[in-house]
Amino acid sequence: MPLALTSRKSLKDNEESLKTNLAAIEKSLGEAFAIEFDFEDIITKCNDSWVTNSCGSIFYKDVVGNLAKNMAKVGADPLIKEAFLAAVPNKKFVFICADEKLSSYWKFQFENGDCQILFRPKICNTNDVNTFKLETIIPTQGVYTLSTRLNIKTNEQKMKDNLAAVKKALKSSADWSIDETSLQEVYPKVADDLKNSFGHIFAGIVEKVAANLAKRCSDEMILEAVQEATSNHTIVIKHDANLSGYWSWSFESGNIVITFKSITNTNDVQTFDFIKLL
Repeated sequence: MPLALTSRKSLKDNEESLKTNLAAIEKSLGEAFAIEFDFEDIITKCNDSWVTNSCGSIFYKDVVGNLAKNMAKVGADPLIKEAFLAAVPNKKFVFICADEKLSSYWKFQFENGDCQILFRPKICNTNDVNTFKLETIIPTQGVYTLSTRLNIKTNEQKMKDNLAAVKKALKSSADWSIDETSLQEVYPKVADDLKNSFGHIFAGIVEKVAANLAKRCSDEMILEAVQEATSNHTIVIKHDANLSGYWSWSFESGNIVITFKSITNTNDVQTFDFIKLL
C-alpha cells in the first residue's frame, strides 16, 4: 500500500535533516553510510496517527539525529571506530520495527554486514539511540572484547609506570614487561563482570608486585638473589583453580610468575613472602 500523502509530505519536508545527519555521520566515521527504512512496514506496525503524519520528523530529524550524535562518539575513539567499521562492511544502517516484546525501546545489533536498529512500535525514548554504548556489543577479532581492549588502553600508562617501578625496585638496567600472551591465556578465567576492568586489575597487580619487591629487595642479598632469578625481566600471569591461596609467586625460567585462583584478595600479591622461594 502506498504511503499516505501526509506521510510522504513529512518525509519530503525532512529530507534536508536526513542529508545533514548523514553528512555528520560520514564526517565522524570517515566513510559514507546508507540508511534504510521500510516506512510502509513501520507505519502499519506502529498504527499511530502521530507516526503516520510525522514519520519524517520522527525518523529523519530526531532518530537519525540521535544516531549521528552516537556516531560522533564512535568516531572520536580510534579503537571503537576501527571496530565499528569492521563490523559494518556494508556501510549501512537498517531500521526495523520489531514488536513490543523487544527487550528495550531501541536495540542495536550487527547482522549480515549491516548495523541494524530495532525498535518497538510504540515509539518513545528516542534519545536511547544516542546514549547506547556501542562498544559493549561491537564484535571484534581476537581474545578480548572491545570493552576490555578499551580498558587496557585506558590503563596503558599506569601499567608502564608500574613496570618502571619494578625496574627501579630491582635496580635493573633493562626495562621490564608483562607477558601479553599470558594475559590473553588467563582472560577466559576472569569472571565476566570483571572483564571490562581487565586492564585496571592487572596494572594494579603489577603495582603490588613493585611494592613487594621494593620492600623486600631493600636488603642487598635478597636484591641480588632476585636479580639472578629474573634475567628475562618479565612478569608472567598464570591461573590455577587448585591454588591453595588466592595468589602466589614463583620464579620460573628467568621470569616472575604470578598465579591466581580468582580475582579477589589482590593485596596478597603485595604481602606474599617470596624470599622463601629463592
